Order: sequence, then C-alpha cells, then structure tokens
Amino acid sequence: MNQYLHDLAQSLKDLVDIFVSAHFFALLVINLTKTPYEDKDLGSYTSVNKLYRTIELIAGLVTPLSKR
Repeated sequence: MNQYLHDLAQSLKDLVDIFVSAHFFALLVINLTKTPYEDKDLGSYTSVNKLYRTIELIAGLVTPLSKR
C-alpha cells in the first residue's frame, strides 16, 4: 500500500511538472512573438494560426492576461 501511494504521488508530481513546463513555454512563445493574422486570401486560419491559438490557450490557463 505504501509503495502504491508513493507511485501515485510521484505520478502527480510528474504531471504537475509537465503542466508547469508547458505553461512556461507557452508564455515564452506568446510574449516573444507577434500574433499571426488570419489569411485574408484563404478566408480561414492557417495551421500556424491554429498552433499559435492552441499555445495561447495553454498560456491562458493559469494567467488569463498572458500577452499584454
């Protein structure tokens, strides 16, 4: 039982570490790059815009005003 609790605590710590690292990376990318604009010719978002939007969402999970 003790080993199970230890493994569970380690797994939770690993998940928190991954989340914090992803959040930090997303904040770094959002604040160091310009926001890509919608491609007017295609009338939709390109894959770069979708990726940027996903990174923006990750950055905004903890801090809603990630880019000022």
